[in-house]
Amino acid sequence: MNKQDVKSTPSRLELIQDGIKKLHKVNKKLSITLIVLSVLTFLSNFDSLLPAQPATGEPDAPFNSGEIIAVAIIGTIIVFAIIAIGVIIEGMISYAVYQAIKNKKPSISEAFEAAQDKFWTILWLNIIIFFRVLGGLLLLIVPGIRAGLRYTIAPIVLFDENLPAKETANRSRDIAKNNLNSLLIMNLVSTVLFPITYLVYYGSLVTMYPYFKSKLLTSSKPLA
Repeated sequence: MNKQDVKSTPSRLELIQDGIKKLHKVNKKLSITLIVLSVLTFLSNFDSLLPAQPATGEPDAPFNSGEIIAVAIIGTIIVFAIIAIGVIIEGMISYAVYQAIKNKKPSISEAFEAAQDKFWTILWLNIIIFFRVLGGLLLLIVPGIRAGLRYTIAPIVLFDENLPAKETANRSRDIAKNNLNSLLIMNLVSTVLFPITYLVYYGSLVTMYPYFKSKLLTSSKPLA
């Protein structure tokens, strides 16, 4: 590698900064939405750390079997509704980030339709990633962290290459394989900058994903 190649190689912090700037320039509404989500998530986590108030009053009467069944059914419906909403939101954000890579700004309806179209693939992809990361954590903490980093870019890969869930996970693993340090730094920076966590996280992917992919394509080219 010559001096010109070394000079043209962006640092990890430059990739993060450039990605945030590009995402904000291409899609300001998405940037603001990510900031709002970051703040709301932080406030909800902060509230959970507060000491619980002691219970007062008389203890509740025990539920009968009919009430237990009704609560179980309602609880199941609520859980599935939360999962479905989460999948749609993840899909919409990931699609908008993918479009920002191409300097495009999709409408909300376009992002919703894209997420809806990929709903089951996104859901199955998350299940695959969950069990792969869990498998890594069962070995040791470090393998679990490495497993999680490998699939950071998976949602972007899904919209970019239009692969089934398992192939998307495998492709994400291959693209991220030699870039785990960069993804680790990105995750650490986004965690530290908690007021704008999601903006840093997704903004970084705007530049990191195409950079990682170009590196993979370059390294896989046969020598002349």
